[in-house]
Amino acid sequence: MSLPSVLRTNARNEDQSLEISTIILDPLYNSTSLTRFEIPHKQIMDSKSSLIFAVKWKQDQEPTALDDVRPFLNRPNGGLAMIKNARLLINGRLVSNLQQAGKYLNMRNYFRSHDDRVNVFDIKYQSQNDWFGPTSDEFALQPVVGKKIEEGGDISLNSSGKQEVSVRLDRLFTILRDTQLPTHLIEGKIQLEIEWEQDSTQGLTNQSECITWAGTDLAGHLANMKEVEVSNPRLLIDFLTYNDQVEMALREQMNSVGLNFAYREVGLVKKFLSGGLADGQIQTIDFAIGFTNRAIQKIFVSKVGTGLTNPLLQTARSDLFSNEKWNCRVNNLNIYDRIVDNSAESYNYLTQAGEGTFHLPPQSYTERYNVGAGNSNMIQSIECLALDQNGGATAFDRNSVGVFNCALNHMGRNHYIGIDLAKYRRGDEQVYNALRVGSTPVLFRFERTGSADAALNLQDNGSVDFYFWVEYLKRMTIQRGIVDVSDM
Repeated sequence: MSLPSVLRTNARNEDQSLEISTIILDPLYNSTSLTRFEIPHKQIMDSKSSLIFAVKWKQDQEPTALDDVRPFLNRPNGGLAMIKNARLLINGRLVSNLQQAGKYLNMRNYFRSHDDRVNVFDIKYQSQNDWFGPTSDEFALQPVVGKKIEEGGDISLNSSGKQEVSVRLDRLFTILRDTQLPTHLIEGKIQLEIEWEQDSTQGLTNQSECITWAGTDLAGHLANMKEVEVSNPRLLIDFLTYNDQVEMALREQMNSVGLNFAYREVGLVKKFLSGGLADGQIQTIDFAIGFTNRAIQKIFVSKVGTGLTNPLLQTARSDLFSNEKWNCRVNNLNIYDRIVDNSAESYNYLTQAGEGTFHLPPQSYTERYNVGAGNSNMIQSIECLALDQNGGATAFDRNSVGVFNCALNHMGRNHYIGIDLAKYRRGDEQVYNALRVGSTPVLFRFERTGSADAALNLQDNGSVDFYFWVEYLKRMTIQRGIVDVSDM
């Protein structure tokens, strides 16, 4: 009986000469809302190729005073918040589609270590993850709340300087996580489309997904508040060329039985939960997620309360609600034998689904995120003030918020839910590992209880937007240059 391959120690012939060439690709079409690239047919496109773009403030002139309002990128994911949707199309057929990409990538980024986010992501994405909660006497980053560092996320946007952002394509397109794309074997057009978030600057109630405004006189400088836009997007693509033997084998298989690629796709389902709860009232709802007759690996859930505006995170977060409970039902069976009703269990399941530890700032995964009676004294007194550009202690002028509590506005607002259906092996090791859904749709049950906290009952008892990102399996077949895509 032969040994399993993982236990074999004999050497194998891996003699495959490889050449790499790199090109910088400008967009075929570009506007403030949409950018389209056409990929040339040049060998195998490496998954670690990058999308690069700049973010700038469209203003007529520089602010007249140092403490005038200025825009800053979203703190946790920086310029990634500017990406709304990302699509890969072959011959006009949708192959891979990531919706609400900024929110999804923000959630995924927390599975990287804090040091990784600070030393890598803050530079690549112009984010700022090196943040802590000082008291009101320990003022924060000039001019925006946070810890002062010299690189990444500190610089306000202006018309003279741009902040460049770089993101790998395999983070935007899950098909590239599992396979390289043989562009030279595909007939027809290969296109990438990036749909950008549109920043609104309409007064003090600005609800931008990507920009935080800071300064001392927001209302007084609305005339200079032009929108923030993406400029100069381009692709940095590496093309791989194998030796003649490998190339001939690929073409022979492509022209006979075809090349088959199994890959993971991310589908988004958005749901809405109405508000208006009274104190102590229990609200229970079953969301039908769908995905019948498909093979599912992961489900990630973000819950965004609409009752309060968050100055730092906007909607790139997931809130924890009063006495929150949940479970998931697949093929008429509950995934967990009992309802999940505490943060420790929820955090454990989230870590399993993400195939790694979910790293959060200190004090973040608390049972309740707000301050008040009955909540942890550890987070109750941690407040921050913003500094203006002159160094004075003035208001953080995002929707006229002055002093704010970091536990409410940053620390405890990342209570995501993760459900792992790839039970026997990690999804990144075996793409075929998934749970097949029958004719009954996936059901997600959510329960919460109305809160008596008068200061924050709009958040606790108000309406909620739910984002369900479902990772499921698809197959792409390339036969005689024609691409076919189907669900597995």
